Amino acid sequence: MIKYVVNSDVKKMENFSVQELMEYANNNPSGPLPFFKVEGKDTKNLGVDESAVIHYADQPAAIIAVGLSSCAAVILARYDGGVPKKAALYHANGGTIKKDNLVDLMVLLDLVCGEPLPESVSILAIYAVPKKEDKYYIEDANKISWCGVSSENILLVSNADQGNFGINNRFLVGGL
Repeated sequence: MIKYVVNSDVKKMENFSVQELMEYANNNPSGPLPFFKVEGKDTKNLGVDESAVIHYADQPAAIIAVGLSSCAAVILARYDGGVPKKAALYHANGGTIKKDNLVDLMVLLDLVCGEPLPESVSILAIYAVPKKEDKYYIEDANKISWCGVSSENILLVSNADQGNFGINNRFLVGGL
């Protein structure tokens, strides 16, 4: 698992994609909070225990886990042949992920949890929490591997304390 700690003393970074944030975190274990601006009116705010899917598209849209105080925003982004296809977001109550939650997210991505991913498919996962990482957040972030996501494709973002975290139609991630 890759770990990235948001440093609130550093200026926020705008318009980082899922892949770019993972690459950045691989080389920088601490840094600014990623964010994106919401364009258009097709934005879905997710409360506790809600999930949604978003397709990679030109039409502006976003899904955002809101009201994060101890919860986690769990994003699974599907790539087919290295090309972004769609992503699912789950607002995990207290950061807790259950197997059923992961099964549901994989269904949103047209995949089956527990079965090998098709050869051309990869999943990048972000588990973002508003607080400092602890053993419980780490345990829950690691549960994402239950569905065949390799540990080097799981990113734990801690101290993302702006109260929300999401993904848009261009796979840009962060707070608002």
